[in-house]
Amino acid sequence: MDSGLKMESQVIKKKNQSNILANKKIVISGTFKNISRENLKNLIEEKGGKNTSSVSKSTDILVAGENMGPSKLEKAEKFKVEILSEEEFLILIQNLANEEVSKQFKQGKLF
Repeated sequence: MDSGLKMESQVIKKKNQSNILANKKIVISGTFKNISRENLKNLIEEKGGKNTSSVSKSTDILVAGENMGPSKLEKAEKFKVEILSEEEFLILIQNLANEEVSKQFKQGKLF
């Protein structure tokens, strides 16, 4: 890959990154209709979140897909972890991103 193209790719990738999920530990479980598990994990990391494989007291969100493991659901309920469907999680990210842009606009950081 030519260095100019590589640099452009990094700039585009950085533009898509934000910290709207900063310090959030997120577990995904099950299968998803609109996004692959790998893309969902990448999205979480791009937004500043941390993927974890098991539910614990420190888990912030469980993204529940179809056919998810019952033990993860039980632990999430026991530890009062926020449980979101795929659609709810994607809407949450969109809403948080919109809030972030709105704050930047109000603070004059967009231009």
